[in-house]
Amino acid sequence: MHDALAATGSIYLTPSGSSVQKGNTLTVSIRVNPGTTIDSVQGALNFDSGKLQVVSVNTGGSAFSSELQNTQGGSSVGFARGDFGAGVSGDALIESVTFKALAGSGSTSLSLSGANADAGGTFTNPAVGGATIGFTTPPASCPAGQTGTPPNCVTPTSGGSSGGGVTGKSGGSSTSNTGSTTSGTSGVSGGASAGGSTGSSTSGGASGGTPVTISQPAVQYSRADLSFTSKTPTKVYVRFGIDGLLTTNTPVSDFATAHTISIDPSLLVPGERYSYVVVSTDQQGRVVQSAVQHFATKGLKVTFGVFDSKHQPLKGRTVTLHSTPQTAKTDDSGFVTFTNVSPGTHHVIYTAGKHTYDQPVSVANTVQTAGATQTADPQSFSVVYNFVQTGFHPSGAVWLVVLVVVVAAIVLLDRTGRLGLSLQLRRPARTAPLTTQAVVVSSTSAPQISPTPPRPAGDGVAERLDTIPGLARPQPGMTIAPKVDSSASAPTDGHTEL
Repeated sequence: MHDALAATGSIYLTPSGSSVQKGNTLTVSIRVNPGTTIDSVQGALNFDSGKLQVVSVNTGGSAFSSELQNTQGGSSVGFARGDFGAGVSGDALIESVTFKALAGSGSTSLSLSGANADAGGTFTNPAVGGATIGFTTPPASCPAGQTGTPPNCVTPTSGGSSGGGVTGKSGGSSTSNTGSTTSGTSGVSGGASAGGSTGSSTSGGASGGTPVTISQPAVQYSRADLSFTSKTPTKVYVRFGIDGLLTTNTPVSDFATAHTISIDPSLLVPGERYSYVVVSTDQQGRVVQSAVQHFATKGLKVTFGVFDSKHQPLKGRTVTLHSTPQTAKTDDSGFVTFTNVSPGTHHVIYTAGKHTYDQPVSVANTVQTAGATQTADPQSFSVVYNFVQTGFHPSGAVWLVVLVVVVAAIVLLDRTGRLGLSLQLRRPARTAPLTTQAVVVSSTSAPQISPTPPRPAGDGVAERLDTIPGLARPQPGMTIAPKVDSSASAPTDGHTEL
């Protein structure tokens, strides 16, 4: 049981206020300023699931190295992390949560509940701070003087001016035309692999600019290294985003003829398809923007066991995994595996006739980074639908046919006498009724009945035997009439063949 201190420190969200366009992603960090040395933190981040969808939970850079709990529900993300070494005493990151905006207007609030910190077995009862997110919809057209399709608007340039979000300063962050500013990492290195290169194209730039040649990107779960070359020195930056919306920019590089820009992993989600363009500026200030390129991050592997309400597997049935629809068929044990799945809440949907069954599941971000390599453990779930299967599975029908053939063979062999098996099902055979006839016992020739053998007296046996009913002994002059079988039939030999 934990003791409690007076309120010490705070657990809060950053940024506390921001805006995001519909369909874009936004990352919110959960941080702690403990006010004392603490060993662990816990709590839940709550959100409106009608306006935001969790796409990933990232613990990279967390000051708390041990994960004690990580849960995702329909409208909350639970966390509990610890550091059982020296502890954490300064302002520190707990974890980051990336959301996808589902709304195009209005705003929503993010809040923390059950938030607390532990200092040597004592709760510190920190204050909590939330955040507000506003939603916007991309404009229908670019502002006057710019070309392109929102939000990918470019300002045509000539002479020494530059546009399209290029600041002209090395290492600085760039701002897109939508007004959002993001950070990333960039530099020149030979670490990224270069596959078959593709030619670049220009859009919205002055003629005579220096285009770049784009190599095949090196992509993992949440890492993307984009490599470019140019004939003369250029500064470059990348504008990228999901769903074709290019709203996030990397910093601008220094002048060089070879570039590798590594996108910040906290801005990428496993199992998503990204679009991007490369904006380059030569030493004369002329700007060239490439044609739209694409890359897809590697997704997670998830296996589902699909069952009815009696936990009987659904064999050979087609199920669909949403959000991005993937369809596959279960095996003979009721299991189905999907790859390239993004983390977050998904729905496993099965349709039978007019009925659709939907089971939500929460896929965790299990990506781990060791040096330049990322791995992710497979995940397994059980999905139980609230119905009972009816009818025969195709394999059951096959067994039914086999059973019918075996029974028919038994009957045939029995009829031909080749099998020593008789089905003793009796039924009365139809015969002529017995004729009622009186029998006269002659008085002169009475039947001779042997006398009862003598028995020892006093043994009690004689008395018991005398009480046992026996056949009526005919006497001279008696008439015996047999009883008529009211069913007008008599049993045959008792053997009836089917």
